[in-house]
Amino acid sequence: MFDFKRIADAARASAETLLAEWLPHGRRDGHEWKSLNPTRADTREGSFSINLNSGAWADFATDDKGGDLISLYAYLQGVPMGEAAKAVAVRLSIALDDAPASAKPPPAGGKNKSDWEPVLPVPAHAGDPPKAHIKRGKPCAMWTYRDADGNVLGHVFRFITSAGGKEILPCCWARHAESGTEEWRWMAFPVARPLYGLDRLAAHPRGSVMVVEGEKCADAFYGVFPERPAVTWPGGCKALDKADWSPLAGRDVIIWPDFDDPGRAAARRLSGRLVSLGCKVRIIDVPDDEGRAAGWDVADAVTEGWDKARITQFILDRVREVNEKTTVDTAPAGAGCVSTRGGEGDDWRDLLLLKNGNVFDCRENVFLYLSHHPAWRGVIWRNEFAHKVVRRKPAPWENPATFVEGVEWTSEDDYRMGMWLAQQERVIVRNEGNLAAAVGWCASDSKWHPVREYLDGLVWDGEKRLDAWLTDFMGVRATPYTMKVAAMFMIGMVARIYQPGCMMRTMPIFEGAQYQGKSSALRILGGEWFGDTLIDISNKDVYQLIQGCWLYEVAELDAFSKADATRIKAFLSSPKDRFRAPYDRQPCDWARQVVFAGTTNLFAYLKDSTGNTRYWPITVNECGAIELDALAAARDQLFAEAVHRFRHGERWHPTRDEQQRLFEPEQEAREVEDVWSGVIAAYLYRMNESRITTAQIIGDALKAEVGKIAPGRAAEMRIAQVMQKLGWLKVRETIGTRQRYYARPKDWGNDQQTAVSQGDGYVCPF
Repeated sequence: MFDFKRIADAARASAETLLAEWLPHGRRDGHEWKSLNPTRADTREGSFSINLNSGAWADFATDDKGGDLISLYAYLQGVPMGEAAKAVAVRLSIALDDAPASAKPPPAGGKNKSDWEPVLPVPAHAGDPPKAHIKRGKPCAMWTYRDADGNVLGHVFRFITSAGGKEILPCCWARHAESGTEEWRWMAFPVARPLYGLDRLAAHPRGSVMVVEGEKCADAFYGVFPERPAVTWPGGCKALDKADWSPLAGRDVIIWPDFDDPGRAAARRLSGRLVSLGCKVRIIDVPDDEGRAAGWDVADAVTEGWDKARITQFILDRVREVNEKTTVDTAPAGAGCVSTRGGEGDDWRDLLLLKNGNVFDCRENVFLYLSHHPAWRGVIWRNEFAHKVVRRKPAPWENPATFVEGVEWTSEDDYRMGMWLAQQERVIVRNEGNLAAAVGWCASDSKWHPVREYLDGLVWDGEKRLDAWLTDFMGVRATPYTMKVAAMFMIGMVARIYQPGCMMRTMPIFEGAQYQGKSSALRILGGEWFGDTLIDISNKDVYQLIQGCWLYEVAELDAFSKADATRIKAFLSSPKDRFRAPYDRQPCDWARQVVFAGTTNLFAYLKDSTGNTRYWPITVNECGAIELDALAAARDQLFAEAVHRFRHGERWHPTRDEQQRLFEPEQEAREVEDVWSGVIAAYLYRMNESRITTAQIIGDALKAEVGKIAPGRAAEMRIAQVMQKLGWLKVRETIGTRQRYYARPKDWGNDQQTAVSQGDGYVCPF
C-alpha cells in the first residue's frame, strides 16, 4: 500500500504547479485555484475551486468534493485512488517502496456516499410521508416541496429539540442503489436542490418574486400577498449555493433577508448569483435602530400584526437595487471566501498577474483595476436597454459637477483609460484590444436598465387615467375603440420593457393636420428614449438605429410608404433585432424593447387590406386641442397605472371579438379604395350570376383584353383581394375541366343597396 498522507502532503506543497498542469485553463484567485470543471459539459465558471493551502476541492454546481489533491486527480482522470496516488507520486519523484502496509486511501469523493438516491418527483404509489422521526418524535411543522406542475418533490419537517431549539430535517422518497427498494428516507434533496414555491412561481409568471429565508417566511408572505409568489431554498444559508436558482432567471426579484449577519451575507451572495441569471435584484435593508431581535423576518412581522399596507410601505422604504458590485462567497464552510468585486482595501492587488516582478499588461489585470480600484469601482456598466457600455459615475479624468449619468463609453475613453493606467499605476498596456476587452468584461458584470429603473420607481396614486388619456390630452373622441387603444398602447410600452420581445405587432397612427402637436405629444411620452430619425426598413442598419429608443415615431409614414406590405408586417412583428453591439465580437439576437407610433395628415393611407390589422388609426383634435403641458404633467402617473395593470395581467392586444367589432371598422375606413373594387362590384350586381371567373372579370367588368394584362399575375392577385373583400370565395370544379371560379355568397344583395346601371356609369353599393 501507498503512504497516501505523504503523497498528499507533497502534492499540497506543489499545488500550484500541479494544478497548472491538470487544469491549464484555470487561474489563481487568492488562496484558491479557479477553473471550469472539464468532467462535465454544462460548465459554469467559478463553481469549481481548489484550496491551494489544504488541497480541498469542490464543484458547488454538482456537490462533488474531496479533501486532497490525490482525490482530485482520481476525479479528473476517472481512475481509482490507488492508481491516482501512484501517478502523483511518480510526478513528484516520491519512492513508493517504503509506504506502510496499513495505509488506506480515503474515498475519492471526500466522503462515503449513501446507497440511497432520492427520487423526484415522488411517485403516486409512495403514500404519505412518516408521521414522526425515530429520535425527534412528531414534528411541529411540515412544508411540502412541489414542482411547477404541482407534483410533490419531498418534504421538510421542523422539530423541537430536547434543549428547546429547533432542527430542520428533509425527507425524500428514495431508491436503494443495489436492491431497488423504495421508501421514505430522512435525507436531503439532490443537488441542485429545488426551491420551495415552484408551483406558486409558475402560477404567477409576471411580476416580482420575493425570496425569503425559510419556508415559514415564504408561507407568511404569500398569505398576505397571494398575487406575489414567495420562494426559499432548503438547508439554510450554508446550503444556498446548492439550490437550483434557474427558475428565477430573468425575473424581478426582491430579497428579504433575516435580521442577522448570516442573513445579510446570504442575501449579498444570492444577489450576485441572480444577477448572473439576468434578474433585476433588489434587497430589503432592515435597519438596526428599531429594536428588532436578531433573526427578525417577515413571519415575525405578520405575527406582530403587520397588515398588507404596512408591509408594502416597509418594502418601499427599505428596498434598494443591487447596483454595486456584489461580494460573492463561493467557498465551502471553513475554506474562507473570495471577494470578487467591490472589496475594500488593496487585497485585490494580490490577484494581479506579474511578469518579471512587474504587473503584466494583459486584459485580466486591466479588468482587476476597473473592478476593484476605488477610482474605477462602479464606473463602467452595460446599458441593457441601449445595448451599450456606459459610465454611471465619472471616470477619473471627468469633472463630477458636469458629469451626466449614462454617457456612452467610446474608443477615445479606452485611450484615456490606458493613459491613466500608465501615469497612475505605471502599467503600460501595449495592445489596445486588451483595453477594450477588459471594458466589455467589466461591463458584463454590471448591468443597468434605465427605463426599467424609471418604471420601478413610479408609485400609482390610484386615480384611473389610462383609458381616457387620448381624450383628455389629445382631443380624441371617446369611444370604446379609442379607450381600448389608449390603454393597450401604454400597457404595451410597459410590457416591452418588462418582457422584451413580447408580442407587439401593431402601432397606433395619429391622424391630424400639420402643426397640431402630434409628434410633440409622442416625444413627451417617450421622454429621453424617444426617436424619430427617418428610418429605412430595407436597410439592415435600421435594427441598430432603433436601439435605446422606447417609442419611435414613424413620421408621416415615410418609412413605410415605399416598402411592400410583406416587409412592413415582418418589421413590425419581429420580436428581436440582430446586430453587433459595441464591445461584442459577433452579432447577436436582441429581444426588441421599442414600440412604434405613426403620424400622418392623411385620412386614407392603408394600401394592403391583409395588413390593416397592424395599424390602430386615431384622429386627434376632434373634440379639443392637444394639451402638451397637461400630458407632460400626467406622464408619470399614466405609466404608473400602466405598470400596475400590466402586473395584474391585463392584455395589450385586442381579442378576436374586439378586433372584428371595434378595430376592423376603423381600419377599413382608412383603406385607400381600389378603383377596381367599385367597377367589379357594380358588374356583379348587374350580371346577377352565381359564379364568375377571373377572365370574365378582366374582359367583361374591367373591359380589358386578357392578352394585354401585364405579366407577373399582379392583376389576378389584385382581383383576388377585391373579390375576397366582397365576400366571393374562390373554388374549383370537382369534375370536368376543374376550372377555378368565384362563388356568389348566399346573402349577396339581400342587405346591401342594389347597383343601378346607368349606361357606362354605375352607383357603388358600398
